[in-house]
Formats: sequence, structure tokens, C-alpha cells
Amino acid sequence: MRIAIDLDGTLFKTYHIYEKRFGQTFGKKPPAMAIASFSILTKEEKEWSLDYFQHPEIYQKAKLDKQAVKVIRELFREGHYIFFVSCRPIQFSALTYEIMKGLNFPFLDIRFVPVGQKLGIWQTKRIELVIDDEFSCAKQAIRNKIHAILLTQKWNENLRSANSYFHRAKDWSEVKPIIDRIEKEGGENESQKTDFKKR
Repeated sequence: MRIAIDLDGTLFKTYHIYEKRFGQTFGKKPPAMAIASFSILTKEEKEWSLDYFQHPEIYQKAKLDKQAVKVIRELFREGHYIFFVSCRPIQFSALTYEIMKGLNFPFLDIRFVPVGQKLGIWQTKRIELVIDDEFSCAKQAIRNKIHAILLTQKWNENLRSANSYFHRAKDWSEVKPIIDRIEKEGGENESQKTDFKKR
């Protein structure tokens, strides 16, 4: 499969750094849903948050999800095509490339796009599966008949979809079984199409 994986909140544990700095600045934790939408914050909190995500600290200190690395390496060995598509600010592309190269990590490409504009890259790369922590990205994928695995985080845990292209994983240990199931069901569907044509 051709798989597009998000970085922050999916491959990297980025947002705990934001929460720590937010707490130090405002004396409280940010609402869980703030990661999904800064619009629920006060004007001052929103402006501070937007500015903070333009600083390198949050990306330099983000911890890699070791379970994710193990699963992605396994997917790569099995012949899947791995791409990364992120909404990180483009000025941190060089920093991100250096971090990724230092991990000796298998992937074909990393693309940086504005929020809400991942679809164009998915379509250009002929992506069949998206792995992300943002429900809005999962919705965009399934509307275009691209499978989406939503990695559970506190800002998306109560969001659901009945669409057959939507899948939820509580963590990376559930990602590989979901992919295996998608491939099996896809193969069975293709077999049924072939059998129908033969009749």
C-alpha cells in the first residue's frame, strides 16, 4: 500500500511540550480539544499558541514514538511505500529532515503543507491509506475514498465515523492488524470482481 503518515501527534509526541509551556504561561492546562482547534481558546491564548508553533523548540524536543518506528519499519520491509505529510511550518523542513535522517528511518518523501491542504499531496502520491491524529484529516481522506487510521489522542477520542474507510487505533500496536485487514478485504473484493466478470 501507499501510506501517508502525519508527524506531530502521530509519529512524534509533540503536544506535551506545548501543554507544558501553555501551563507555565497561563497557569492552567489547555483544553484537550485545543490541539484540534485553537478557536476554543481565548484571544490571548490563541495568539500565544499560534506564535509558539512557529518556534523550533516544540519540534526539537518532540519525542519519537518508538512503537511507531517498529511498525513503520515492518511495513517498509513488507514492501509498503511510506510517505510523510505534515502541517509543520515550512521553515522547519530542514530541521525535520535532519531529525529524520538521524533516525536511519525508511521513507520515500516528506511534504510540508498548510493546515487543511494534505489532500492534494495524497492524490499526487496516489495514497491509499492515511495515518493521522487529526479527525479533520481522517474525514477528508474518507470523503475521497482513501482509508484513514485515526490514532487515538485525547483531542479526538470522542469523534467517530461510520464510513467503512474510517478506522481507529488506540495506539501503534493496532495499526498493523488494521492494515492487514484492509489489504485482505481489498483482495477479497478484487477477487469477487474477477469472479463476476468470469460469469
